[in-house]
Amino acid sequence: MVRVLVEEDAILRIVPVIIDPDTPEPHRRAIADFFAFDEPDFPGWCQRVRQRLPGFYPAKVTMVRDQAALLAALGEADAVVVESLTVGPRELAAAPRLKIVQKFGALAPAVDVAACAARGVVVEVQRRRVNVAVAEQAIMLMLALGKRLCALAGVVTDAALRGAGYESDIWAEVAHPPLDRESRPYLEDTLGGGDRALLYQCSTHSAMAPWLASRADQGERLWLQYHNVTPARYFERWDRPAARAIEGARQELAMLATRAELGLAVSAYNEKELQAMGFGGTAVCPLLVDLDEYHREPDRRLFDRLRRRRDRGGDQWLFVGRFVANKCQHDLIGAFAAYRCLFDPAARLTPVGTGTQPRYRWALERLVHQLGLGRSVDFCSQLGDAQLLAHWAVADVFVCLSEHEGFCVPVLEAMELGVPVVAYAATAVPETLGDAGILVTDKAPATVAEAVAEACQPGHRRQELIERGRQRAAGFTLEQTSARLLEVVSNFTGGCG
Repeated sequence: MVRVLVEEDAILRIVPVIIDPDTPEPHRRAIADFFAFDEPDFPGWCQRVRQRLPGFYPAKVTMVRDQAALLAALGEADAVVVESLTVGPRELAAAPRLKIVQKFGALAPAVDVAACAARGVVVEVQRRRVNVAVAEQAIMLMLALGKRLCALAGVVTDAALRGAGYESDIWAEVAHPPLDRESRPYLEDTLGGGDRALLYQCSTHSAMAPWLASRADQGERLWLQYHNVTPARYFERWDRPAARAIEGARQELAMLATRAELGLAVSAYNEKELQAMGFGGTAVCPLLVDLDEYHREPDRRLFDRLRRRRDRGGDQWLFVGRFVANKCQHDLIGAFAAYRCLFDPAARLTPVGTGTQPRYRWALERLVHQLGLGRSVDFCSQLGDAQLLAHWAVADVFVCLSEHEGFCVPVLEAMELGVPVVAYAATAVPETLGDAGILVTDKAPATVAEAVAEACQPGHRRQELIERGRQRAAGFTLEQTSARLLEVVSNFTGGCG
């Protein structure tokens, strides 16, 4: 049987799943779940790969974490897969059976190619191509969402943690208001050591990642807060530079996986991704959202105008989310067109968001024109909190057909504000919504339109959706989610530090 040594790397953990039949079942399930978005039939894909590898399956795979472990295991190795470990004369001398060294990456500075060639050992390189998403990033002692960073930033501050008995400071690469008044540049941090833990908000490419890796290698405790990252394939068509940057961010995340003591996830869906990446300790801490903020007074002038428009008739659809392809506003527009044909020709749709993919936003506007929807679709961008609340106040239904969400805060907002939810059952959305809304597994326009008609029809069913939503949202109060965060912190610190 072929014996393969594989360096412990979050992405390389897929190798034993493919070629080693003795891989533990929990490991197999975690990897399959991680890759399911890009390869729904993951077991079938693995089988097709095996068929292209005659003589290489079954194999025995051993994961090695460091140089010493690699050297100790080389005696029976036929192949080695490395990302950062060295393969030189010493390693070759310890590996009489070695036939190939596969470098995970386009460059192989740690592999002595000449020494391998003299021994007849083949050296291959493989460019890293991995999907991730991009959002705002900073090192901070708080939990936040990319698009709601400023709104959520004050929920868990160093003052709040100090109030719970923890000493804390905020260090950032880039800080926006109001954090700019509370944080300092991370390169000025010279404290280090002791019982301190660094809690890192990870969601995009940053020079901070190697700095954190260095700190962890020096013995500092590293925790990582993971909201989720959108697969890069959603950026390929609309913004290729962003897609490339996202791939770099994913490599940084993999680099930190084996160094982090704890990976915090805002949903169980996200936690599975962390586990598949190789994070040892993980925990779920729901997003810290102050739901009381959604009961402030809406923008009165805008609210009065929207109310007059609603009084003229027609169901009011609302969606809140960035104008990026994974949010699938194109599917939303298609379903809305079907709804106007089948149920309510006076219905209106308001997609609210920021335009991080201008070409996609332009394509959406063109689609509206091609479908003859005219002024029934009202795109809104850069709304203030009070203006957004005005739109929530007149909405009859919140419709979300997004294909990738790590939590989906707007679903929580809708439930809190008594707006029935119709959503596509993808990624973390079913977990956030629970049984408090209508989940669809088919995005066919007529199917979605029928579900929305059910939610908008006055009567018992609509009232039931509203009440269930509010009950569900009551489980995400700031008091409860903050208590969960402090519980996790306490478990990993042994109490106040």
